[in-house]
Amino acid sequence: MDLRGKEDALGQAKSLEQLGYVAFERFLEARETAEPRHELAKYLNAALNLYLRALGQTPPDAISDLWEKHNQLGNIYSAAGDIDRAMEHYLKSVGYKEAGGYAYGAAEIRYNVALALAKRGRFADAKEYAVAALRGYQAFGDRAKDEVMKTLRLIAQVEQDLKAGGKKEPEARSQESG
Repeated sequence: MDLRGKEDALGQAKSLEQLGYVAFERFLEARETAEPRHELAKYLNAALNLYLRALGQTPPDAISDLWEKHNQLGNIYSAAGDIDRAMEHYLKSVGYKEAGGYAYGAAEIRYNVALALAKRGRFADAKEYAVAALRGYQAFGDRAKDEVMKTLRLIAQVEQDLKAGGKKEPEARSQESG
């Protein structure tokens, strides 16, 4: 931070974002190794605070920086179990992606939203986002065939969970770290 001038708000925001990324990666690693809850909370809170500070310093015309920060805040809130706040940030991220002309990235975020919702048993909402992600991927034809197949598997799993009324987690991977 000391290397960035006070007038370089975007540069300072990017530095804060990188520190937040490190804190979130530490959280993910600590979660994998089953560290105590207080350690998980420490890393997750650090990531949250750093990303919120970074967002506050990001100029409103820095679209690509805004979508990334909102996506990561969605990931952080999702990891904390606060799906409603996660959704706020995911939706802002999708909006910025679409405004910037990045339809593929918007589909990726919708896929991650579907995963987050499915993990919390909100299967109807998860299906809606998965179908939206699928439409986004299908627009890219053969270039996105792997993503189309992955999304079709997620939709099938969510439909199965809807019919069963179960709480089984979908067999798909999230892009939580970025």
